[in-house]
Amino acid sequence: MTTEEHDPDCGLSPEHVGDCATADLAYTAGSRERALQRMRFAIDQFYAFAQIIGNHTFLEFAGLMGAYVTSCQAMHERGVDFMTHHLEIEDHRAGYLGEKLHCIYGDALKKPENWAAFCEALGKAPTLTAL
Repeated sequence: MTTEEHDPDCGLSPEHVGDCATADLAYTAGSRERALQRMRFAIDQFYAFAQIIGNHTFLEFAGLMGAYVTSCQAMHERGVDFMTHHLEIEDHRAGYLGEKLHCIYGDALKKPENWAAFCEALGKAPTLTAL
């Protein structure tokens, strides 16, 4: 693919034409902005369908996705390519994620075996003192 054939929706800088599937390249500011718009649209669509379904717990996933987009937006505003970096998170957002997970899973994550598996996936040793 040449620069002239570059797909503007790919989002990669022209020097990376043809590398859309490569996740470790820098995306342009414009492509990140388009991605943020599309993510917000996708969340709105998900939320609308989740409301039709009528399962409140399922709606909580829209909150998780919204928190993700909010963090991506904050990174984007600082010039950080959220498309190729791990998400940054503030303390209050971490608390919000905990609230959403509790709404979705209730006390299931507090079971020692579940908490241990959860912590292991995070790469941390489980401690039950916080539970």
